[in-house]
Amino acid sequence: MTPPPPSPLPLPVLKPLPIVRKVARWIPPMVEAQYRGQTLLKEPAVHQQPSVTLKFVICGDSGVGKTSLLWRVKHRKFDAEIKSTIGVDFLILFARILEEDVQVQAWDTAGQERFRALASAYYRHAHAVIIAYDICSERSFMNVPNYISEAQQNASNPLIILVGNKSDRAVDERAVTFERAKEFAVKHNFCLFEVSACDGNHVDDMFVTLIELAYREKVSATRIATSTSSSSTITLKDTKPVKEEEEEEEDQEKKPSCSC
Repeated sequence: MTPPPPSPLPLPVLKPLPIVRKVARWIPPMVEAQYRGQTLLKEPAVHQQPSVTLKFVICGDSGVGKTSLLWRVKHRKFDAEIKSTIGVDFLILFARILEEDVQVQAWDTAGQERFRALASAYYRHAHAVIIAYDICSERSFMNVPNYISEAQQNASNPLIILVGNKSDRAVDERAVTFERAKEFAVKHNFCLFEVSACDGNHVDDMFVTLIELAYREKVSATRIATSTSSSSTITLKDTKPVKEEEEEEEDQEKKPSCSC
């Protein structure tokens, strides 16, 4: 009896290669010159008192993924069942920049039209505004100018960044190309990032960049104000008008000297 033929060797299981997408972003040259890549997202220490507090507001149409972006950077995961924000939600992030602990208060505004009047009040004292749109939704991108106007009317010269979410979607689903969004960002001198809250692609990169830029702007403005205030105080306290000093000297000369 002839022996049975040997069983064929099992074929190796080929694992799919991870999808690595290039960083799709644009930062104005004057702004990028301030960026040093010295920011790290971190977990807060117990009873930690931050050195600097920054306020961010994220806005955009309903369904573009605003809450999912914050959920991704805070909890390091994506929740497909996350509910739409009603009114305004609040979330705290922590970072470390140049040996300083920074607290970021992120305000998540609802995209529904009936909540817009409520959301506008939360722009006050915002250091940065994230305007999110869905790269698969033409309408969400067309509404970006409305949120820009809203931010500029209610916040005092905030740092504005445009964020195109859902970069993980197929190419044929895309409605807004990066080139088109970049042309708009260049025209208005805004930062631009394309990210994915679903797989986390470039979400950290976007937040880290924005935190550092906002931090540098705030610290720079604070130092200028402190320096100006200090120099003014010294000038007012220590100097005397020259004309007044000369008049006092003349009065002293006119007084008769004592002959005692």
